[in-house]
Amino acid sequence: LGATENLNFVSQMRPLNLLATLRKAQSVDQHHSACTGPYVASLDQLYAQAAGMRLVLQAKVRALAGTSRGMLPVTPDRKADTDPPRKFLRWEEIEEEQAETEVQWAALKPSIRAVEKAVYEYKGDVSMVVDICRETLVFRHLTELTACLNVIIDDPHVTIVRLKNSIGPGHDTEMCAGYRSVHLNLQISSPDAAALALEGHVCELLLLLAPFAQAQTAESHARFLQLRGMRESSPMDELLHRLRRLWWGSRAGAG
Repeated sequence: LGATENLNFVSQMRPLNLLATLRKAQSVDQHHSACTGPYVASLDQLYAQAAGMRLVLQAKVRALAGTSRGMLPVTPDRKADTDPPRKFLRWEEIEEEQAETEVQWAALKPSIRAVEKAVYEYKGDVSMVVDICRETLVFRHLTELTACLNVIIDDPHVTIVRLKNSIGPGHDTEMCAGYRSVHLNLQISSPDAAALALEGHVCELLLLLAPFAQAQTAESHARFLQLRGMRESSPMDELLHRLRRLWWGSRAGAG
């Protein structure tokens, strides 16, 4: 992803949720010096912001889907006694089907998980929890994902405060069991966001290629939760040892 070359350092920065911003930065390197205001101090404040930002983010995602051929998760075609695969459609396809298709917008992060992150990862600082409001865009081709990323970078109403790129060849796939994506933490300063004083809220947008999106199931998510629990409670070396042991054990069983 050539578009991320100048943004690699962002992954080292820690985005924070603000109650309000006095001035909005237009570039990543100006973010921390230009955004000023009191930090969010409670989960009540954080979820109140996220509830308003959810509609703002959905509008932004719809616009991105239309310009970059991104796909959104929709209600799958259900048949009796079957577990249908996940279904994704481009925005123009959703508009064509209209009432026959329902977009499955992401829910806000469960409050229990927000408490866990604040306590175990951020020493109780809720302003550092930056994925309460989140959405996903899915792409059939890497060129479409890259085009979407370029649109986001050029958007004057969006500031990227952190970018995690696990699609790049330098990413350690042992840490994500082969899963690859682009995670963006954003602040949005659109007129709607400004009217609600939400410019300081940090939300999350996941850019995902279709094969990885299709592989996400309830079972795989349960395994992810187990992996996350291991990662949060174990030193890194012990985690990698346990992962390798699980991997070779499953291969031996398959053989």
